[in-house]
Amino acid sequence: MGVVKAVQIVLAAPAVQEAAMTNVHPAWDHAGVAAAVALAVLVAEIVVALVAQLVIQDAVWDVQEAVRVVLADAMAVEWPKFERKTDMQYKLKVEENLLNYLEALIYEFSRTKEIVAYMLDNNFNTASDSFKQWEKDNQKAYAEYSHAKEKMTREIIPALLPEIKGKPFQWEVDFYNKEVVVDVPQN
Repeated sequence: MGVVKAVQIVLAAPAVQEAAMTNVHPAWDHAGVAAAVALAVLVAEIVVALVAQLVIQDAVWDVQEAVRVVLADAMAVEWPKFERKTDMQYKLKVEENLLNYLEALIYEFSRTKEIVAYMLDNNFNTASDSFKQWEKDNQKAYAEYSHAKEKMTREIIPALLPEIKGKPFQWEVDFYNKEVVVDVPQN
């Protein structure tokens, strides 16, 4: 008997028992042997269902506890171990001049972006010469920063790591350790 069927029987047991008990005596009096056997089987099934219901009520404290028990049993089983390939990571030492240049670009772009955002948030006159100059400086810093990132991605890193040619990768600068960290996802 499947678990779902057992649960259905247990949940329906009180209603089935009540219906069976109210109809047992009149039917028994007028029934033939076949009907009597069928009714006896029905009563036996009701008794089994009631016993199952009591066992389940005693065995299952609450749903959370039952889930914990099932999960603990499942975790105890030794499942096949699958290897998860992680990213290949390279740490490149690059010239200090290049690191300083990248840091200056990041700083300038971030600084001008914050100033323009502050001016917009505080309703500065966007037609004023000062706002226009900050916006122009921000666009210039963004263009220089984007160009440097593109050059690093397309030229410098592939030249330093020929083994990643044609593979997608991501990189970031670790200014503290003065290196470029390149992550290459593995399939």
